[in-house]
Amino acid sequence: MNKDHCNLAVKLASAVLLTGVATAEQDQDSPSYYIDSSDSLTLSMRFGLNMSGKFLGTGGSPAPYDHGALTPNGAAYNFDNGYVLTDVSGNNNNQTYYYGFDNESQVTGSRGVQQYLNLDRTARSAVGNPNDSLYDPRIGAELTYNHRLGAKDNWHHLSYGIEVAANYTPLSFSDSYVNGNVTETTSQYTYAFPSGVTAPLTAPFQGAYSGPGSGGSPYAILDVPPNGQLPTPTIISQTAGYQFIAQQNFNADLWGFRLGPYLEMPLSKRLSVHVSGGFAVGLLDANASWTETLTAPNGGGSTSTSGAGKNFDVLYGEYARLNFAYQLDRHWAAEIGAQFQDLGTYSHNFGGRTVQLDLSQSIFVEAGLTYRF
Repeated sequence: MNKDHCNLAVKLASAVLLTGVATAEQDQDSPSYYIDSSDSLTLSMRFGLNMSGKFLGTGGSPAPYDHGALTPNGAAYNFDNGYVLTDVSGNNNNQTYYYGFDNESQVTGSRGVQQYLNLDRTARSAVGNPNDSLYDPRIGAELTYNHRLGAKDNWHHLSYGIEVAANYTPLSFSDSYVNGNVTETTSQYTYAFPSGVTAPLTAPFQGAYSGPGSGGSPYAILDVPPNGQLPTPTIISQTAGYQFIAQQNFNADLWGFRLGPYLEMPLSKRLSVHVSGGFAVGLLDANASWTETLTAPNGGGSTSTSGAGKNFDVLYGEYARLNFAYQLDRHWAAEIGAQFQDLGTYSHNFGGRTVQLDLSQSIFVEAGLTYRF
């Protein structure tokens, strides 16, 4: 081989080498290469839909739950001026030791022959039904990490792996209610002591859940209807025309975590579809406050009650997610999609008013950026 041929061979080899390098670089920058990246990190904005929340018991709870009186065992009074509850025996033979009353005048009848205990309960009617107050979109954020475990090239380049995510959604709503024609009714319920049994002689009297010997002397057993029923009440007062005003507020931070498998399949050189599902958990940090004012007709004055509280709870459930990704360059992609999540129903009493959240059919619309590496 002469010198000219050697020079030509070197030039051809150099040209082939340069062409190969250029081709490799083009392949790396081609859209088909982007979707083959192993892992990815996605930051998304989420719009939460189909979540409902409401206050229960607005204006309708009897007075005992408003003034907060408690039994020796920490249970709430179920009457304005006392309580009758199930004792440790399960109210054996339809009798209980777990009762109490505030005034001696509530005991009537003949001592040693037949005596009765009279308890009052005040309730308000026509206040209205609670309204769902959490249907407006909730704006939150989510960070998702996908770790690729493998691929099936003969299945349209389908890849699979593990998905883990953390997200945040604020939940808050306010509810106000005004009713200018509320009726307040006080009813009296009468319980009988067994014939010949002498009622406690002093008041206030508080019997305990565990029965005789646990405090509150003297003890006498009380007859009660079966299955926790109440005696037939007698209405002792009823006044219409009250004005009722309620204001209630609920705020919570919902921190969520997801874990499950995923599948991703290219639909074109730049577009891919991503499907995942698995286990979801939510950490709910909540607080609520409420006030109610009841104004009597004809200048009879007004009374106000209020309450507040905090609660932390852990919710468990599952999720399913469908996303589409469009590759912008080798590392970056834009994603849109939707996620269904079921964290069940949450319910908690905040100082006399119960808040109920339905998070069992939550839908999140997502939009974000993905970095592949």
